[in-house]
Amino acid sequence: MKITTGQKLREARNSAGLSAGQLAALLRLSPDNGANHIRRVERGVSTLTGPMAIAAEHVLFCTAGAR
Repeated sequence: MKITTGQKLREARNSAGLSAGQLAALLRLSPDNGANHIRRVERGVSTLTGPMAIAAEHVLFCTAGAR
């Protein structure tokens, strides 16, 4: 799945069975506010950058493959 919007990020995260905190940890975001950043991106409050989208696609693909 190509992640191009916050909504698609949420859908992919939910499909992988991950919480926002778990995805933040896998993306090596700050332990202090990484989960909040994921949720802000999903709501459209923060920007989904190209590098973050690519990293999320990779992590979510690998996570789904491990199931």
